[in-house]
Amino acid sequence: MQTTDYFEKGKELGKFCVQTGITTSQLRKFLSLVNVLTNKVKNNEEKWDKIVEELDYLKVKLAYQAGRDNETKFVINSNGYRKAKKDEQFNKKLKPLVEFYNKIEPEINKAKNKENYENFAKLIETILAFHKYEGGKD
Repeated sequence: MQTTDYFEKGKELGKFCVQTGITTSQLRKFLSLVNVLTNKVKNNEEKWDKIVEELDYLKVKLAYQAGRDNETKFVINSNGYRKAKKDEQFNKKLKPLVEFYNKIEPEINKAKNKENYENFAKLIETILAFHKYEGGKD
């Protein structure tokens, strides 16, 4: 993944997270797990096979969090999604973290070597940055 790839993907996913109501704290939990791995990679604390194993476990942790996520009612408009207000007709029910999981899992799967992992870690940081930039809430 080139710099522009993770930047554009991060921008897109950050906006998606805001539109679907994923909170900063939900993203920070995931980022903190990624940061623990990043420190291990930078310090060569573990063999790469172990890092890949822990990367796969990230998917498990995210899947668990996504499974706990309540369905949210959304109105679809020209700007994408927005949460439906009380008693408002809605177009779709989503589990936002399930949608996020489906979008991020392929990126986790690509991170099987050091260079790809570093780009993946930058992607997660970029998502959080653009989530905040787009007005994401805690």
